[in-house]
Amino acid sequence: MRGGEGNACPLGAAVPARSTGARCEECARLDRAHSVAADTLADDPRPYHVYLAWFGPGMTKVGITAVRRGRRGCWSRGRSASAGWGRAR
Repeated sequence: MRGGEGNACPLGAAVPARSTGARCEECARLDRAHSVAADTLADDPRPYHVYLAWFGPGMTKVGITAVRRGRRGCWSRGRSASAGWGRAR
């Protein structure tokens, strides 16, 4: 099963007995439910920073990174510059 949606694993892998999420290891790795950007968890209490990142001409994006990662959460992804640090929950 993948993502709790009832979809079959695309690899047809068995779910290990020690699995806590009823998913094979690969499906668990791909599941974004516990990422910092978890839009599937509306009540996620973890704080995060919102930033504007610039990669080069015509390549700008708004992103989020966990507060616990600090600015390294922004710089670790190869951004040339960032600004607009805000805090949200």
